[in-house]
Amino acid sequence: MRLATALLPFLVLCSADARSSDDDERRGDILPPGQCGLYLAPSSLPFAGLGLFSGTNIPADTPINEFIAGTYPGYDPNGPPLWTDLAIPIADEKKALPYRGQQRHPSWLGYVWPKQVGALAQMWDSETFPRPEPGLANMDPGLQLADGIEFFMDDYNEDTQDDDDFEPSNRINAFAPGLGSLANHDGDFVNIDRHYHSSRVDYNFQTAPWDAGVGAFTPHHNMLYTTFRDVERGMELFLDYGEAFHDHALKRG
Repeated sequence: MRLATALLPFLVLCSADARSSDDDERRGDILPPGQCGLYLAPSSLPFAGLGLFSGTNIPADTPINEFIAGTYPGYDPNGPPLWTDLAIPIADEKKALPYRGQQRHPSWLGYVWPKQVGALAQMWDSETFPRPEPGLANMDPGLQLADGIEFFMDDYNEDTQDDDDFEPSNRINAFAPGLGSLANHDGDFVNIDRHYHSSRVDYNFQTAPWDAGVGAFTPHHNMLYTTFRDVERGMELFLDYGEAFHDHALKRG
């Protein structure tokens, strides 16, 4: 997606260290030092900007977060992924409009995952200010029509992570400034999805809007994106944005 260029300064996707032989065997591929485990390149989809690609073979049921480089002394490459994703809750729906005030340039606001299709304020709403250019909503609604990835206010925490009967249910609008904003959508070739049980939430006893610390940090973290089929080196990684987004993309051609 076009947001990828804005995220480049914050993401290092290439391997910076040698992997152990056991690690290579588990991956089914040798990733030499300096080789990109994940990389950004022009998408295989038309008019999709940059896409997220695999620089190595990745078996099914493997977190792709493992292939984001960067380590620290004593880091165990066979342990849990060092780099996980986070999500930032968007409480004010009227301020989460795609391209609001930035109609000439792609905005991160177009990458807010809605809690349901149409949950964010409509771009042609009379309360929208500044008013968007005519036809902009039909041209590119951002993720307004996407519901393939869900984020929850009542996500797993230390008390519920081992509770087999617990399942998050309170969906929220959220901006995911990581892998969730880098992978494009293709309903036929989707090969990664969010691993929901890995997510954690910790509000650190802060309650909005009563505590001043709310908004200074995001409590939603430790998110993983996992392959659900084998991925070969050089393949583009795709998420499923949902049926409504897919149908709209087909109409746009």
